[in-house]
Amino acid sequence: MFTEVIKDNLQHAENALYAVENELKRPEEDVMTVAACMTVRTTMRLMMQQYLDAHAVPHPTTASLHDLLEQCTKSNAKFHSVDIRNVECKGENHEHCDDLYCMTINNVDNCVSVAHQIKSVIWNEFHL
Repeated sequence: MFTEVIKDNLQHAENALYAVENELKRPEEDVMTVAACMTVRTTMRLMMQQYLDAHAVPHPTTASLHDLLEQCTKSNAKFHSVDIRNVECKGENHEHCDDLYCMTINNVDNCVSVAHQIKSVIWNEFHL
């Protein structure tokens, strides 16, 4: 069930995503890639958790991004278009990646693109 709390949380995630985009527009030497990376990963997680909550799909709070995406895909086939392979930390698979971070602006930018894909599927379904 789509509630005001879910809507507010999705809006919070969208605002955080825009904050990361603004961070990436700063001069390269000033960009806080660690914070941007962690924020965008948290944003992806929050959006997918809220999506699953809206559909009353149980999910562990510790689920990886990959697991959340699998669950979301079961509820909406449009999530098949979301590719999180570029979100993975170099040399780590998705299970090991969720609490790590990347250090390059390009890697964070890839994560932002994936977050926008997730956002697009959710916003289109809920007409936000």
